[in-house]
Amino acid sequence: MPERNAKGTFSPIIYFESPTGLISLPGTDEEGARGQNGWLRKEANTLQAVDALQKKMEEQDRRELRGQLDRDEAVFEMKRQKTRDSLLKSLTRNSTTHYEKEFIREYLSTSDERKKRFYQKDKQLNAYFMAREFDDGGKQLMQE
Repeated sequence: MPERNAKGTFSPIIYFESPTGLISLPGTDEEGARGQNGWLRKEANTLQAVDALQKKMEEQDRRELRGQLDRDEAVFEMKRQKTRDSLLKSLTRNSTTHYEKEFIREYLSTSDERKKRFYQKDKQLNAYFMAREFDDGGKQLMQE
């Protein structure tokens, strides 16, 4: 029968830290490389240590996701610009009807508004999760 912890205590959380400061939990992709290349096995065995580990992991995830978002945004921005340029050329053609020109103008102005709404919705969703996890009403995210 497994040993139980005393009331009010918990088993230590085992994690690995690379020489560059990356954190990895057991059972993730880097598992094979952890014993090599300087990865250190560590434990978080107090609430303070668990809170610090959680904060480091959240920051690591935030940096990783921000990098992915920046790369994706750069690719999408190039594609949006190409589409925008093509539509602007259509506005100057004589073969484009008045109604098509009107539609293109409306589309170009609306796409910018949609992007702003998307980022606002994303910020609200993150604020909700921040408020849910840390019970701070999203104040921490709104300060960023």
